[in-house]
Amino acid sequence: MACRKTAAQIREQVDKNLTCRAPGCCDPMTIFRGLGEDYCRYHQMHLSENGGMARPDRPYTFHKKWCCDWCGYNPKEDARFDHIQDPIRKDRGQRATLICDHIVRRADAQAMGWTNEQIDGPENIQTLCQLCDKVKSAEEDDWNKNVRLGEDYENS
Repeated sequence: MACRKTAAQIREQVDKNLTCRAPGCCDPMTIFRGLGEDYCRYHQMHLSENGGMARPDRPYTFHKKWCCDWCGYNPKEDARFDHIQDPIRKDRGQRATLICDHIVRRADAQAMGWTNEQIDGPENIQTLCQLCDKVKSAEEDDWNKNVRLGEDYENS
């Protein structure tokens, strides 16, 4: 059961117009204490520790979905997880099959002058399953640190 913040804490949040720390969110901070108390209630409930997909140290993960944007894989429908009885372990396993991927790589976006909000914004984030993520990495030669912005600096 969630515990509410004190009336004085809530009043201070309102007086100071404190808003959610999730990028791009302007909603007021939640009235509930505990993990994610500096987020709005929606983002607080989407933290992985509360059963959601997001990690506070990686704000772009708030855009992660339950389905691969490339192939449509949904771990919630994967029968290979059906035998796992513990719902927490099952949920963690299912979440681990999906990756939050930057469509335009962070280094490329920075080189183009994008802000962190643009880099981590929903327009630049896609959810991929592990296999599609590896295919994308191979297609874009992500493992070669010299390849940026479509150029191979080793061969220039």
